[in-house]
Amino acid sequence: MRSCVYFFQVVKTRLAVSTTGQYSGILDCATKIFRKDGIRPFYRGYVPNTIGIIPYAGIDLTVYEVCLYVID
Repeated sequence: MRSCVYFFQVVKTRLAVSTTGQYSGILDCATKIFRKDGIRPFYRGYVPNTIGIIPYAGIDLTVYEVCLYVID
């Protein structure tokens, strides 16, 4: 799931920082990125980003489990 979302985050960021008229939309942006550099730009930085999520997920799960324990 995260891999699909990361793809769209890259396209969204490119659209946000591009000059007006550089891309005509989401599909045009994704197509131009793919034609120019292939699939690699869509997932550049994916591994460090995913590793950065691990502490957050661990804390989130711990808090959830503690809340369940306190409620019971």
